Amino acid sequence: MTILEAPAVEAVRLSKTFARGGWVRRDEVHAVDDVSFRLQTGTTLALVGESGSGKTTVARMVVGLERPTPGEVRIFGAPRPLGPGPPERRAPAGPVTFASPH
Repeated sequence: MTILEAPAVEAVRLSKTFARGGWVRRDEVHAVDDVSFRLQTGTTLALVGESGSGKTTVARMVVGLERPTPGEVRIFGAPRPLGPGPPERRAPAGPVTFASPH
């Protein structure tokens, strides 16, 4: 697959678990479980769901602000770099708009 054929953004089996609690009692919160999608160039994706359903967490993983546990985000077929590095390598895949109906 060439870069022209690859999806602009591809989420592959994204999951996110957060640790909650302290030293004595530690729980895990499963915020996102096994989300996958492909977004072609020139298209738009809307994540819609109830409050607390993981929409913001998925968006934060796609733009590189959160690490999936497990899963992968690919930009034009290449894994999204995370962590330190030049800002252009960590820039969001596209504009992200967080909206509230209230």
